[in-house]
Amino acid sequence: MLENVAGFDFIVNYKYLGVFAIVFLYSTGFASIIPGRSVIILLGVLCSNGNLVLYNTILTAIFASIIGANVGYFVGKYTLGNIIPRKDRLLFISKEHIDQALLIGRKHGAKLIIPAMFIGGFWLLTSVIPGMVRMKYTKFALFNNIGLVLWVNVLTMLGYFGGYAWSNNIIGKSYIIIIAVLLIIMLLLVQRRLSRV
Repeated sequence: MLENVAGFDFIVNYKYLGVFAIVFLYSTGFASIIPGRSVIILLGVLCSNGNLVLYNTILTAIFASIIGANVGYFVGKYTLGNIIPRKDRLLFISKEHIDQALLIGRKHGAKLIIPAMFIGGFWLLTSVIPGMVRMKYTKFALFNNIGLVLWVNVLTMLGYFGGYAWSNNIIGKSYIIIIAVLLIIMLLLVQRRLSRV
């Protein structure tokens, strides 16, 4: 089952180097093909199975995510902020969607950084968009670092306890499925609410 999650083989084969590489790439905001939340939860499951050490994994993921987010911020600030106003689209993102994201970034700024980390499709609001709207770096770093520490810890521990409960039959598999469905519904509701902002 775990083998189907993107990055599983890479992490199992390369351990903490794999953790660093995948989390770093996702955290830049440019590797949207990597399912970041799923990978962080997977890290917790791998820790519960003894494939990784929990403490080392969390520290590596926090370090990688902070460096990746800073890369995203500075690329947004010094590169994309100058290119996008002259382009009709950036890769697969239309100018209209970029303008909308920039408007949200200017209007709501730092208060969206932490919630955006937990909701699919909003990761650019955590690093690239703050750079593009030239958010003050100290403000960005404060909210981003707090959010990344929370994001890594919450999702890794969710995976850790879920994986432990699953492998030791502490709670039935049906309960885990119910909890997962409820979490997905909750995230979809929050995402829907944020999309109205």
